[in-house]
Amino acid sequence: MSWGLQCGDGWFDLIDILCESLQQETEHGDAPQAVAMQVKQKWGRLRFSVESASERQQAMIDLAEALSARLCEQCGKPGKMQSIKGFRTVRCEEHASTQP
Repeated sequence: MSWGLQCGDGWFDLIDILCESLQQETEHGDAPQAVAMQVKQKWGRLRFSVESASERQQAMIDLAEALSARLCEQCGKPGKMQSIKGFRTVRCEEHASTQP
């Protein structure tokens, strides 16, 4: 993953929990090692792309991506989808006017 995480710090805990869950599924199940190819914000939501994933791992990824649509990308607090200067982003009240 040459570009690192291309999203705000507010989703760090969500990504950390997702990675831990994916690793647990690899170590204690029969799932392949999930290798993140790209982790970014797209259209206001987390996009977590992996090389290969079991159905269960993909369900974990889908859940994390869905949860990101309700968490401020800046701080991780509950937020709402907004459009700021044409960019879709999730922001809490405190960060509602922060530039993407």
